[in-house]
Amino acid sequence: METQQKAMPKTDWGEYWWMQFCSFHRLDPAAPEPFTVEQVIAFSRSLLEAGKVAWQRHQAVRAIDRKARRLLGLKAPRLSEVRIKLLALSKRERNAAAETNSLADVDETRIDPSEPQVIQEIRKTCRRLHYSRRIFPAKTWVAP
Repeated sequence: METQQKAMPKTDWGEYWWMQFCSFHRLDPAAPEPFTVEQVIAFSRSLLEAGKVAWQRHQAVRAIDRKARRLLGLKAPRLSEVRIKLLALSKRERNAAAETNSLADVDETRIDPSEPQVIQEIRKTCRRLHYSRRIFPAKTWVAP
């Protein structure tokens, strides 16, 4: 007998961010009045204060932009500059996170110092890249 799994309801993030934006500025979500870029920036800053990272703020502004274009048409403000800035910030945050995940952060306590240096470096790299421990033996061979 097969067991049926319940499907998780898919979140409509565009609708979610639009409702958050309208709630923040006390707008009617169904029939909003035209808003300004400054209002979007204020909302984005409130998300920053709430601990949201740049890529989440970018997604929120993108969702607001799309929804506003559908509801307001040509009266919607141009949010492309805000989106570009948030995209650059998210790339900068991602690169900074990658730098902090350097070889110095790898747990070296389990690396056998009696192994050749090359094997130790391969193990450190595998751990830094979050490879499964099952593939360590496969990654430890060294071509002549």
